[in-house]
Amino acid sequence: MQSKTAYIFPGQGSQYLGMGNELYDNFEIASFLFYRANRLLDKEFEKIIFGNMQDRLANRVRLKTHLDKHVQIATYITSWAAYCVFQESLEDEELSLHPEVIAGHSFGEYTALTAADCINYDTGLRLVDQRQRIMENCAKDIDGGLVAVINKERAFTQEDVINITNYGGMEVLHVALYNSSRQNVFGGKRKNISAVAQLLKESGLRLVDLPVLGPWHTPLMKEANENLRNYIEEQDFSFKDSSVPIIANTLARDSIDPLIIKKGNDIKKELINQMDHPVLWSQTIKKIVEEYNAERIIIFGPGKKTQKIMSDEYPEVKVCLVEDLQTLKETIFEIKHPGEPMMELNPESQD
Repeated sequence: MQSKTAYIFPGQGSQYLGMGNELYDNFEIASFLFYRANRLLDKEFEKIIFGNMQDRLANRVRLKTHLDKHVQIATYITSWAAYCVFQESLEDEELSLHPEVIAGHSFGEYTALTAADCINYDTGLRLVDQRQRIMENCAKDIDGGLVAVINKERAFTQEDVINITNYGGMEVLHVALYNSSRQNVFGGKRKNISAVAQLLKESGLRLVDLPVLGPWHTPLMKEANENLRNYIEEQDFSFKDSSVPIIANTLARDSIDPLIIKKGNDIKKELINQMDHPVLWSQTIKKIVEEYNAERIIIFGPGKKTQKIMSDEYPEVKVCLVEDLQTLKETIFEIKHPGEPMMELNPESQD
């Protein structure tokens, strides 16, 4: 009997220079997806995502800044390439695998929708590219950002969230992402982030400023919500119904229980809602493990950080990754031989 499997697609914070390079060099489908993105968006994504070795050695900071400016579309391309290479490898091995459920973290939701055949790759490229432009334009007038708050001692409570977001009886910060039981991301104006950081200095919490241009997934991004809605309606994008359950990032019961979306209209509503509502990622993974009884989660694209968080939260679940040749090989092996350790053969011991 096959292990129950969930497919996951990462979002911002997972990216790194050179992601997807091995897949691009070794699989025709991966190089074609880059070519298609270049033609559609008039870019050279190989240079944006890979650079070249001389550039990497000479000016890694400049290249990383360039990548971060294109992080959403770059990660979408890379994650979709990883997924397509994986599907091709399954066919080569005469294997069949169907997920119980799919989810994507923040803009990773667009990759999840592509995997669920709700949108095609070209539509995903156009939507993610425009989404990033809309968010950055909105952020120019806000002077806001995001900060991760980490509690190593215990899980966050709702009281913790209220204490961090409120000051003097006012909500000065907003929860942007519930990343795990011990890590939440808060967004707001930078002056308020600095003030809260000072207040929390002796609290034992660890605060990490995130390298983003605005307070993503907070009410301050209401204009981005409206602009994305207008863009989707003007371009008359259609979203097909999904045959596989997709866990929404932001649509939820009682603001904490993420909904399952399958209908095209709900998918459209979710993508718009995502712009100025918090991402319920911790709740999503809990739903995958506890309600869908997933025994295996596969992350497609740059996902080592996501993999570590999931493995720490749910050590009983096998969390696989497909982002390069080695992780592809390990994941295919896990599907063929669930739970068995993959032993590397010593060439000298072979006949």
